[in-house]
Amino acid sequence: EPKPGQVKTRLVPALGAQGAAQFAECLLEHAVKQLRMTQVASKQLCVWPDAKAKYWQRFEQKISQQVAGDLGDKMSAAAQQAFAQPGCDGVIFMGMDCPDLSANVLDQVALSLADHDVVIVPAKDGGYVCIGIRQLWSAVFEAMPWSQPHLLKTTLERAKAAGLTAECLDALVDIDEPEDLDFLPRHWMGLVARS
Repeated sequence: EPKPGQVKTRLVPALGAQGAAQFAECLLEHAVKQLRMTQVASKQLCVWPDAKAKYWQRFEQKISQQVAGDLGDKMSAAAQQAFAQPGCDGVIFMGMDCPDLSANVLDQVALSLADHDVVIVPAKDGGYVCIGIRQLWSAVFEAMPWSQPHLLKTTLERAKAAGLTAECLDALVDIDEPEDLDFLPRHWMGLVARS
């Protein structure tokens, strides 16, 4: 939930706590809009800290509670829950901090999962903004260098070691640090009031 001081904290020096929270809300609404427009069959928002909070009632998608722990713990639990559903033939995780991650890109990931075990939309900082997996693969979540510049490299190395086929689509920019704000699409600039 986009509350000041709890979200996009690395942007606080540039935007202030209130501005960072407002920007996080814009990113969230954009991501949900893109999700709504995809051809992906089942869609779900995994949220923190409280899936029952009034804030989430306005969203049409299924809402689920993230588990405690790091990002890997949260993604692993969500993947286990999804793959436990009958007919699940893949899971796509999308971040909420990439304005260029569109419904078309998400649909490309879904299509590529038909031919690859792992499909990644890299982030230009060395991580990724989206990852799709065709089977439950725990090594992609455990002891990963989250928010580090070698996350993508580590992920691809683990896929190769596991004998999985991987494809990377075009890299996009995620907005994590103040300098990333320079890469915002032009129509987003009015949403950001720098401190």
